[in-house]
Amino acid sequence: IDAIPVLDDQNIIINVNAQTILSNNFDVLRAELDVHSAAGMLRIEKVYDRPLNYENMQLSALYDRTENTIDLKTLSADIAGVYVTIESKIKTNEDFTKFETSPSLHIPRLTGKDIENLWPKFLRGEGAEEWLVGNLKEGSLTNLQLTLDASAAQSSETWSFDTQNIQGAFDTEDVYLQYHETLLPATKGQASATYIDDNLTFDLKSAYMGGLALSEGKIIINNVSDAKNGNVDIKARVNGPVTALFDFIQKEPIG
Repeated sequence: IDAIPVLDDQNIIINVNAQTILSNNFDVLRAELDVHSAAGMLRIEKVYDRPLNYENMQLSALYDRTENTIDLKTLSADIAGVYVTIESKIKTNEDFTKFETSPSLHIPRLTGKDIENLWPKFLRGEGAEEWLVGNLKEGSLTNLQLTLDASAAQSSETWSFDTQNIQGAFDTEDVYLQYHETLLPATKGQASATYIDDNLTFDLKSAYMGGLALSEGKIIINNVSDAKNGNVDIKARVNGPVTALFDFIQKEPIG
């Protein structure tokens, strides 16, 4: 396969099992690849400032030059301590300078610190960064499923990236979450969540806010990507002293 620029300057050692179909000029028309790498470092300059350490990378893919597609059947690895599995079909061009894909990603467990370590450069300054990186203090997101539409293109030596239609679902395990700096934080949160059209919905099982115990509820956070103009709607069964309830509703921006 012709050289792929994104693989330049990588510090990786891989074992490859490949089956190929060649043209009369010995160009690769079709290739089925099974790749394994025990450990290494990935450099993705437009996404991260530093190399990412990985372990136990497994990749199975089918390349079709006639269709200019890469069928990524599975890509899995432990990246910076987070186990990630990705499936995707990638549309590219003959010189591998344009990519379009709609990947499906699965992460069994993700902590707030993991999110901070893996947050990409092209999403810095977005409202989602302030909400996720800044507000998730403790606990874990589990069984995380994520889909999106993504594209990348190279112009001269510069790569540009774009993401759209991000959707996801996950469960929370003992999370400490503070949506607004003046509100009481939610602690020991147990819930199932979905993210669609920039709205984050929690089907709440249990949580605590100050002296209040919340259960059997729904929390909807609108405009997650806009840190200044989002709002939250909380409907839940609440148990606790009246003084704790007044302490909650008197705080800005509710009071």
